[in-house]
Amino acid sequence: MIFAFRRIHYDNNGKRYTSRLFSNLKSQMPPANLGKIQITDGVNTRLHLKSDPIPRGWTKGAGSNYKTRRKIISKEVHNKTYNVENILSGEVFKIDNLKVWAFNNNVPYPTLISAVRKNHIVRKKFKITVC
Repeated sequence: MIFAFRRIHYDNNGKRYTSRLFSNLKSQMPPANLGKIQITDGVNTRLHLKSDPIPRGWTKGAGSNYKTRRKIISKEVHNKTYNVENILSGEVFKIDNLKVWAFNNNVPYPTLISAVRKNHIVRKKFKITVC
């Protein structure tokens, strides 16, 4: 850590860099995204030059990757019937509503959705598959 600290605060000639010097240098530099805006296609977000027209299918703004992906996942997961196998007892049963089942079995809903999509075992007890 001492080596890293010295590399940050001193140059090759032994000159010391202070926080004041860093602050002055930073204020002289223009921001990297100057003249750019964020655009989104609903899932991905990227920087785009203000002067260029926004491509088709993209909109101005940052977009919410998390919320958008959750909506896509919800559409994939809802309105399906699932086979649930209890690995410990060997019992197999069907469920229609994952959210209600997750609440009743004290399993976080996002964990359950992720496990269903990736064919993982939930909480070392349940294997859930689409009918």
